[in-house]
Amino acid sequence: MNQILLLLLVILEVFSQLYWVHYKSELASVVYMLCGLATGLSYIHYKPPKNETTTPVDRIWTFLILSTLVLMLFSYAKDFFVEVPLDYHTADMLPIIQTMCERFINGMNPYTIIPEIWGGMQPIYLPGLWMPFIPASLLEFDLRWMCLSALAVSLLLIYSKYLKGLNTLQSLTFIPAFLIILSIISIDNSFITMTQEPIVILWYIAMSWSFINNHPRLFGVFSALSLLSRYALAPWLLMIGAILFWDHNRFFFRAVISGTIATLTLLFVSNANNYTEVFLGLSDNYLTDIANNRGKYEGMINSGLGLAKFLDYNDLNLLHTFMKWVAIISPICLGLYYKLREKHITLDQFGIASLKVYLVLFYNLIIMPYNYLFFTSSFLSLFILVRAFTSAQYKK
Repeated sequence: MNQILLLLLVILEVFSQLYWVHYKSELASVVYMLCGLATGLSYIHYKPPKNETTTPVDRIWTFLILSTLVLMLFSYAKDFFVEVPLDYHTADMLPIIQTMCERFINGMNPYTIIPEIWGGMQPIYLPGLWMPFIPASLLEFDLRWMCLSALAVSLLLIYSKYLKGLNTLQSLTFIPAFLIILSIISIDNSFITMTQEPIVILWYIAMSWSFINNHPRLFGVFSALSLLSRYALAPWLLMIGAILFWDHNRFFFRAVISGTIATLTLLFVSNANNYTEVFLGLSDNYLTDIANNRGKYEGMINSGLGLAKFLDYNDLNLLHTFMKWVAIISPICLGLYYKLREKHITLDQFGIASLKVYLVLFYNLIIMPYNYLFFTSSFLSLFILVRAFTSAQYKK
């Protein structure tokens, strides 16, 4: 697949998620999933261009584009934060996280029930998701500035290959990034005003960056942070870990040691190790809550992305079960395919491509497809796009 076709796929994917879904929800869901799968699957066998003849533009051009993207977000953010104050009646995620951070700073247990929210709310967030907000609570500034900072660092990591200069063709990869930022500031700012998802994006992008740049210890740490923010990553991580153990022992053991240390440290420091039953029960509690509140959730399911809208509401439990099986089976199938074709596939590309395919399948099959959840997959498409437009590839 050539570069321009991949660029069009990513643009269409982003456009479907952020714009089209508000007008043709059903069609947007199908197009979004197909484009995401095509992006991931095509990148497995993607052959990067060689001996590019275009003249590189000075690195200042890359800096100016990235700065413009970040300034667009930050310049509107203050007004957005005033318009949408932190209020658990609107969205309880960040207020819960804020309470957990304040408790941690004051030497209290972050995971005890919060009586001030909904008359008694059990915190359910893993430490990789809430602990990054501790500096905001410690210095007493709005937690959402941490989200914006996470997005800025994510963009920097995605486009880090261009910091030494880029050519005209490579500059086209900024188009979907501009579409994402424009949608946030002009269509729906809830992604940065109500959610903690930019933190998840940062961990996934940092994990992908460290993997493809051959930094095993960083890969281990960021894998731990990704897992301790969204533990749905586990099946893919087991698959890529098995391949690394089989073919790249040195990388594997370095990553495992650093990842294990990071995981145990976060679990014990945050006291999350004493609440494993809460985390393990989230899936079933999630399904029960949705099944018993049709009036609350049906409209959100029908207007969002994902395939849940195509099923009868009473059949969502079947979709939930199917999603679990797909989450287990798809990484196994991808891993087996790699072993059968490993002489023709670069592990670096396969790792990121398989992660993309896994995320597309997982998020499109969840029963409550909140739009903000899909940003992680879209940002990973940006990462793949930049790599595809770069001729030099890394090998372990």
